Amino acid sequence: MDDFKEHLQEQTELLFKESFPAKCQKFHSLIDDPLLSRDAVSIVSKIVKESCGKLKDEVKKRSDSEDIFYTPAQSDSEFDESSERSRKLKRKLDIHRQQEKESEKIDYSKMDSNPYIAKLIETLKPDMRDLVESCNTVKTWVQLQIPEIQDGNNFGVEVQEEILEEVRKVEDECNSFLKSISVYHLTRAEIVSKFAKHSTVEDFVSALEQLDVKEFVTLRLMALEMRSYCLALLDLFDKNMERILTPRGINNANMLVY
Repeated sequence: MDDFKEHLQEQTELLFKESFPAKCQKFHSLIDDPLLSRDAVSIVSKIVKESCGKLKDEVKKRSDSEDIFYTPAQSDSEFDESSERSRKLKRKLDIHRQQEKESEKIDYSKMDSNPYIAKLIETLKPDMRDLVESCNTVKTWVQLQIPEIQDGNNFGVEVQEEILEEVRKVEDECNSFLKSISVYHLTRAEIVSKFAKHSTVEDFVSALEQLDVKEFVTLRLMALEMRSYCLALLDLFDKNMERILTPRGINNANMLVY
Protein backbone atom coordinates (compact mmCIF):
# COMPACT_ATOMS: atom_id res chain seq x y z
CA MET A 1 0.00 0.00 0.00
CA ASP A 2 2.85 2.38 0.83
CA ASP A 3 4.44 1.69 -2.56
CA PHE A 4 1.14 2.49 -4.28
CA LYS A 5 0.77 5.75 -2.34
CA GLU A 6 4.31 6.74 -3.23
CA HIS A 7 3.72 5.96 -6.91
CA LEU A 8 0.47 7.92 -6.84
CA GLN A 9 2.23 10.85 -5.22
CA GLU A 10 4.84 10.87 -8.00
CA GLN A 11 2.14 10.70 -10.68
CA THR A 12 0.21 13.58 -9.13
CA GLU A 13 3.30 15.75 -8.82
CA LEU A 14 4.10 15.07 -12.47
CA LEU A 15 0.57 16.01 -13.49
CA PHE A 16 0.75 19.40 -11.80
CA LYS A 17 4.32 20.13 -12.85
CA GLU A 18 4.09 19.04 -16.49
CA SER A 19 0.81 17.55 -17.73
CA PHE A 20 -1.73 20.20 -16.66
CA PRO A 21 0.45 23.19 -17.71
CA ALA A 22 1.10 21.51 -21.07
CA LYS A 23 -2.63 20.88 -21.56
CA CYS A 24 -3.40 24.52 -20.72
CA GLN A 25 -0.94 25.66 -23.34
CA LYS A 26 -2.23 23.20 -25.93
CA PHE A 27 -5.88 24.17 -25.49
CA HIS A 28 -4.93 27.85 -25.54
CA SER A 29 -3.08 27.33 -28.84
CA LEU A 30 -6.04 25.43 -30.30
CA ILE A 31 -8.45 28.24 -29.50
CA ASP A 32 -6.26 30.66 -31.48
CA ASP A 33 -5.80 28.15 -34.31
CA PRO A 34 -7.69 28.91 -37.57
CA LEU A 35 -9.11 25.39 -37.32
CA LEU A 36 -11.32 26.57 -34.42
CA SER A 37 -11.88 30.10 -35.70
CA ARG A 38 -15.46 31.39 -35.71
CA ASP A 39 -15.07 32.01 -39.44
CA ALA A 40 -14.71 28.25 -39.96
CA VAL A 41 -18.50 27.88 -39.61
CA SER A 42 -18.86 28.80 -43.30
CA ILE A 43 -16.39 26.03 -44.23
CA VAL A 44 -18.42 23.49 -42.26
CA SER A 45 -21.64 24.58 -43.99
CA LYS A 46 -20.03 24.48 -47.44
CA ILE A 47 -18.77 20.91 -46.91
CA VAL A 48 -22.27 19.73 -45.92
CA LYS A 49 -23.90 21.28 -48.98
CA GLU A 50 -21.29 19.84 -51.34
CA SER A 51 -21.51 16.33 -49.87
CA CYS A 52 -25.32 16.41 -49.98
CA GLY A 53 -25.17 17.52 -53.62
CA LYS A 54 -22.88 14.62 -54.50
CA LEU A 55 -25.10 12.11 -52.72
CA LYS A 56 -28.16 13.50 -54.47
CA ASP A 57 -26.43 13.07 -57.85
CA GLU A 58 -25.46 9.47 -57.00
CA VAL A 59 -29.03 8.60 -56.01
CA LYS A 60 -30.41 10.21 -59.18
CA LYS A 61 -27.96 8.37 -61.45
CA ARG A 62 -28.78 5.07 -59.83
CA SER A 63 -32.50 5.75 -60.11
CA ASP A 64 -32.23 6.74 -63.78
CA SER A 65 -30.24 3.61 -64.65
CA GLU A 66 -32.82 1.34 -63.05
CA ASP A 67 -36.00 2.99 -64.36
CA ILE A 68 -38.16 0.97 -66.77
CA PHE A 69 -41.10 2.78 -68.26
CA TYR A 70 -44.14 0.87 -69.39
CA THR A 71 -47.74 1.82 -70.17
CA PRO A 72 -50.82 0.72 -68.19
CA ALA A 73 -51.56 -1.68 -71.04
CA GLN A 74 -48.43 -3.56 -70.07
CA SER A 75 -49.61 -4.37 -66.55
CA ASP A 76 -49.35 -7.96 -65.35
CA SER A 77 -53.01 -8.70 -65.96
CA GLU A 78 -52.83 -7.68 -69.60
CA PHE A 79 -49.66 -9.47 -70.67
CA ASP A 80 -50.30 -11.83 -73.56
CA GLU A 81 -47.80 -14.61 -72.88
CA SER A 82 -48.49 -16.13 -76.31
CA SER A 83 -46.50 -13.21 -77.74
CA GLU A 84 -42.71 -13.54 -77.63
CA ARG A 85 -42.37 -9.79 -77.16
CA SER A 86 -44.74 -9.87 -74.18
CA ARG A 87 -42.87 -12.76 -72.57
CA LYS A 88 -39.54 -10.89 -72.90
CA LEU A 89 -41.04 -7.71 -71.49
CA LYS A 90 -42.55 -9.61 -68.55
CA ARG A 91 -39.20 -11.27 -67.79
CA LYS A 92 -37.52 -7.87 -67.92
CA LEU A 93 -40.13 -6.44 -65.55
CA ASP A 94 -39.72 -9.39 -63.14
CA ILE A 95 -35.95 -8.86 -63.10
CA HIS A 96 -36.44 -5.16 -62.42
CA ARG A 97 -38.78 -5.89 -59.51
CA GLN A 98 -36.26 -8.34 -58.06
CA GLN A 99 -33.55 -5.69 -58.33
CA GLU A 100 -35.79 -3.21 -56.52
CA LYS A 101 -36.22 -5.68 -53.66
CA GLU A 102 -32.48 -6.20 -53.45
CA SER A 103 -31.80 -2.46 -53.55
CA GLU A 104 -34.04 -2.06 -50.50
CA LYS A 105 -31.63 -4.31 -48.62
CA ILE A 106 -28.41 -2.71 -49.95
CA ASP A 107 -27.83 1.02 -50.20
CA TYR A 108 -25.07 1.70 -52.71
CA SER A 109 -24.96 5.41 -51.89
CA LYS A 110 -22.16 6.67 -49.68
CA MET A 111 -21.69 9.85 -47.70
CA ASP A 112 -18.54 10.41 -45.65
CA SER A 113 -18.40 12.17 -42.31
CA ASN A 114 -17.73 15.88 -42.38
CA PRO A 115 -13.89 15.89 -42.63
CA TYR A 116 -13.59 19.24 -40.85
CA ILE A 117 -15.58 18.04 -37.83
CA ALA A 118 -13.78 14.68 -37.91
CA LYS A 119 -10.41 16.44 -37.74
CA LEU A 120 -11.50 18.54 -34.77
CA ILE A 121 -12.76 15.47 -32.92
CA GLU A 122 -9.55 13.61 -33.69
CA THR A 123 -7.60 16.57 -32.28
CA LEU A 124 -9.59 17.10 -29.08
CA LYS A 125 -10.72 13.62 -28.09
CA PRO A 126 -7.32 12.20 -26.94
CA ASP A 127 -6.70 15.20 -24.67
CA MET A 128 -10.14 14.90 -23.12
CA ARG A 129 -9.53 11.23 -22.40
CA ASP A 130 -6.18 12.10 -20.84
CA LEU A 131 -7.84 14.75 -18.69
CA VAL A 132 -10.41 12.23 -17.44
CA GLU A 133 -7.61 9.83 -16.44
CA SER A 134 -5.65 12.66 -14.83
CA CYS A 135 -8.68 13.69 -12.77
CA ASN A 136 -9.12 10.10 -11.66
CA THR A 137 -5.49 9.97 -10.50
CA VAL A 138 -5.74 13.27 -8.62
CA LYS A 139 -9.06 12.26 -7.09
CA THR A 140 -7.60 8.99 -5.78
CA TRP A 141 -4.57 10.81 -4.38
CA VAL A 142 -6.70 13.39 -2.51
CA GLN A 143 -8.93 10.66 -1.12
CA LEU A 144 -5.89 8.91 0.34
CA GLN A 145 -4.89 12.15 2.11
CA ILE A 146 -8.16 12.30 4.05
CA PRO A 147 -7.49 11.31 7.70
CA GLU A 148 -9.67 9.12 9.87
CA ILE A 149 -12.89 10.63 11.19
CA GLN A 150 -12.52 12.47 14.50
CA ASP A 151 -14.62 14.79 16.63
CA GLY A 152 -13.69 18.39 15.94
CA ASN A 153 -10.91 19.97 13.90
CA ASN A 154 -12.41 18.75 10.60
CA PHE A 155 -12.10 22.01 8.68
CA GLY A 156 -9.11 20.73 6.72
CA VAL A 157 -11.04 17.58 5.84
CA GLU A 158 -13.86 19.76 4.52
CA VAL A 159 -11.33 21.52 2.29
CA GLN A 160 -10.21 18.14 0.93
CA GLU A 161 -13.81 17.14 0.25
CA GLU A 162 -14.54 20.41 -1.56
CA ILE A 163 -11.44 19.93 -3.72
CA LEU A 164 -12.57 16.38 -4.48
CA GLU A 165 -15.91 17.77 -5.59
CA GLU A 166 -14.19 20.19 -7.96
CA VAL A 167 -12.10 17.39 -9.49
CA ARG A 168 -15.19 15.19 -9.91
CA LYS A 169 -16.97 18.08 -11.62
CA VAL A 170 -14.18 18.41 -14.19
CA GLU A 171 -14.15 14.63 -14.72
CA ASP A 172 -17.93 14.54 -15.24
CA GLU A 173 -17.82 17.44 -17.70
CA CYS A 174 -15.12 15.73 -19.76
CA ASN A 175 -17.13 12.51 -19.85
CA SER A 176 -20.22 14.46 -20.94
CA PHE A 177 -18.26 16.03 -23.79
CA LEU A 178 -17.04 12.60 -24.91
CA LYS A 179 -20.58 11.22 -24.76
CA SER A 180 -21.91 14.14 -26.83
CA ILE A 181 -19.50 13.20 -29.64
CA SER A 182 -21.06 9.72 -29.86
CA VAL A 183 -24.56 11.22 -29.88
CA TYR A 184 -23.51 13.56 -32.70
CA HIS A 185 -22.36 10.68 -34.92
CA LEU A 186 -25.55 8.72 -34.26
CA THR A 187 -27.81 11.71 -35.00
CA ARG A 188 -25.87 12.50 -38.18
CA ALA A 189 -26.14 8.90 -39.38
CA GLU A 190 -29.93 9.00 -38.95
CA ILE A 191 -30.27 12.23 -40.97
CA VAL A 192 -27.95 10.98 -43.74
CA SER A 193 -29.80 7.65 -44.05
CA LYS A 194 -33.12 9.49 -44.40
CA PHE A 195 -31.67 11.92 -46.92
CA ALA A 196 -30.31 9.01 -49.00
CA LYS A 197 -33.87 7.68 -49.32
CA HIS A 198 -35.52 11.08 -49.76
CA SER A 199 -32.87 13.16 -51.52
CA THR A 200 -35.41 15.68 -52.82
CA VAL A 201 -36.30 16.82 -49.29
CA GLU A 202 -34.11 19.89 -48.77
CA ASP A 203 -34.95 20.06 -45.07
CA PHE A 204 -32.63 17.11 -44.51
CA VAL A 205 -29.79 19.17 -45.99
CA SER A 206 -30.62 22.06 -43.67
CA ALA A 207 -30.88 19.71 -40.69
CA LEU A 208 -27.49 18.21 -41.47
CA GLU A 209 -25.93 21.64 -41.93
CA GLN A 210 -27.32 22.90 -38.63
CA LEU A 211 -26.15 19.74 -36.85
CA ASP A 212 -22.56 20.10 -38.09
CA VAL A 213 -22.47 23.81 -37.28
CA LYS A 214 -23.77 23.07 -33.79
CA GLU A 215 -21.11 20.37 -33.33
CA PHE A 216 -18.39 22.80 -34.44
CA VAL A 217 -19.56 25.35 -31.87
CA THR A 218 -19.68 22.60 -29.22
CA LEU A 219 -16.12 21.48 -30.02
CA ARG A 220 -14.87 25.06 -29.80
CA LEU A 221 -16.63 25.38 -26.45
CA MET A 222 -14.96 22.12 -25.36
CA ALA A 223 -11.51 23.58 -26.04
CA LEU A 224 -12.39 26.73 -24.10
CA GLU A 225 -13.79 24.74 -21.18
CA MET A 226 -10.86 22.32 -21.07
CA ARG A 227 -8.42 25.22 -20.88
CA SER A 228 -10.43 26.80 -18.06
CA TYR A 229 -10.66 23.50 -16.16
CA CYS A 230 -6.91 22.89 -16.33
CA LEU A 231 -6.13 26.43 -15.20
CA ALA A 232 -8.68 26.25 -12.36
CA LEU A 233 -7.30 22.94 -11.06
CA LEU A 234 -3.72 24.23 -11.18
CA ASP A 235 -4.69 27.36 -9.30
CA LEU A 236 -6.85 25.51 -6.76
CA PHE A 237 -4.17 22.98 -5.86
CA ASP A 238 -1.42 25.58 -5.78
CA LYS A 239 -3.35 27.64 -3.21
CA ASN A 240 -4.53 24.69 -1.11
CA MET A 241 -1.72 22.13 -1.24
CA GLU A 242 -0.88 22.60 2.47
CA ARG A 243 -4.53 22.10 3.38
CA ILE A 244 -4.61 18.86 1.37
CA LEU A 245 -1.42 17.45 2.90
CA THR A 246 -2.03 18.55 6.53
CA PRO A 247 -5.78 18.81 7.02
CA ARG A 248 -5.52 18.53 10.83
CA GLY A 249 -2.92 21.25 11.08
CA ILE A 250 -5.19 24.15 10.09
CA ASN A 251 -8.04 26.02 11.71
CA ASN A 252 -11.33 27.37 10.44
CA ALA A 253 -9.66 30.58 9.30
CA ASN A 254 -7.87 28.67 6.61
CA MET A 255 -10.74 27.33 4.57
CA LEU A 256 -10.59 26.54 0.86
CA VAL A 257 -8.94 29.32 -1.12
CA TYR A 258 -10.07 30.08 -4.70
